Amino acid sequence: MDLLTAVGRCLLRSFRICGRARRAELWWFVLFAALALLLAHLIETAMTAEPLLGPPGLLSLLLGAALLPATISAAIRRLHDLGKDGRWLWIAVVPVLGWVLLLWWFTTESEPRRNRYGPDPLDPEEPPQRLTR
Repeated sequence: MDLLTAVGRCLLRSFRICGRARRAELWWFVLFAALALLLAHLIETAMTAEPLLGPPGLLSLLLGAALLPATISAAIRRLHDLGKDGRWLWIAVVPVLGWVLLLWWFTTESEPRRNRYGPDPLDPEEPPQRLTR
């Protein structure tokens, strides 16, 4: 999966948490979101006299709010790919342990077979998931 495919899938499925998302889909989208937020912050600091390490401006906040649903749904679908319920995302409220556990899960290999959340996206025997809303 490439960057454009991953970003397109995540943005199309911003409010859809059913199904599965592979590692590449989540991490390409995270890279896109980080670069977009960095670019927005650089634009804001160039337009104002604020320091580069200052607080985020309105553009960054609006972009972050716009990307938040797609990020959360991609993370939930990634947990589904591991066979875990999406409610495990709430472990992120535990400061260090929760973040480390989520990072571990997000970098772990997926279940190589159909699970209760859908077919394996890389299985050539299964029909591919449609990109409908």
